[in-house]
Amino acid sequence: MILENGFLAGLLVLTDLFLVLSFYKLKKVFKFFFGLLFIVLLTAQIKTTQFWNEYKLLPVELDRQIQRMNQFPPSLAKLGYILEAKSEIQILNKLQNNFFSVFDLNFYFPNYFPFITSPLLFYGLFIFLRKKNKTLILFFVSSVLFLIILGVHGKYGPFLIFPFFVLFIIISLGNLLNRLRKNEIKIN
Repeated sequence: MILENGFLAGLLVLTDLFLVLSFYKLKKVFKFFFGLLFIVLLTAQIKTTQFWNEYKLLPVELDRQIQRMNQFPPSLAKLGYILEAKSEIQILNKLQNNFFSVFDLNFYFPNYFPFITSPLLFYGLFIFLRKKNKTLILFFVSSVLFLIILGVHGKYGPFLIFPFFVLFIIISLGNLLNRLRKNEIKIN
């Protein structure tokens, strides 16, 4: 689906390139270009996601909300209104749903990445966090936070986090190949 939009596909490839270079080379110029590309990618994510629809209640959700409010006894009707109908509570519920959607791996792997790369993703994430590159960790956490706010159901999906997934897979492949070259891993 992302490949249909040539600009977005090229932007993702460039972002992946500068992210990998800034991880391995640790030069400020690579981080600077990655930061610029990250801002462009964030802008594209905002423009392709109708995040205001993410916070509207669907008719089914509205019916459930009314049913839950009617289950409160009359003496606790005000509490029922606060827990079910207050906009602050609704926004917190949507943010909670978005949080779990961002971390739902079943959403990413059959749709955007093959299942076989899942162990590589986790191993790469472990290596990434162990290296303690504060700038890149900040970018990763900010992409997760933006996706929690915006939601993952944009036109092209949650592509803001894809460069990090690709980085994690590349990190783990590079580490495994390096260990194979040094004969730390024996293949029988």
